Amino acid sequence: MFDLQAPEIIVTGSEYPATYEKALAAQVVGFLQSSGMIVLGVSSQVLPMMQLPTPEILKPAVDNLGYSLFGLFIVGNIATSSLLSTGAFEIYIDDQLVHSKLQTGVMPSPQFLMSTFS
Repeated sequence: MFDLQAPEIIVTGSEYPATYEKALAAQVVGFLQSSGMIVLGVSSQVLPMMQLPTPEILKPAVDNLGYSLFGLFIVGNIATSSLLSTGAFEIYIDDQLVHSKLQTGVMPSPQFLMSTFS
């Protein structure tokens, strides 16, 4: 939209980091996700080879191993993604903040953007 009306405007993007607490929580979720997958894999493959019974609490998950692994993968990734997402959308002109979604809670309208850059 802007490149046709204002080709001199250069748009750059960058990541707005999550807070330390959320980043740490995302790492914990990833660790739990990996641990759960390992426990299911061990319960379904290694324990039978060692002629050890599968714990009762894991039997339903092991009986539906594909669904269980897929569920762990999806839920873990959704949780991690939502923890790391900040929702930031900041607009600066010459190092001066013009709009902040973090402060206002809304995305700027195209009309606001056009009037700002005019």
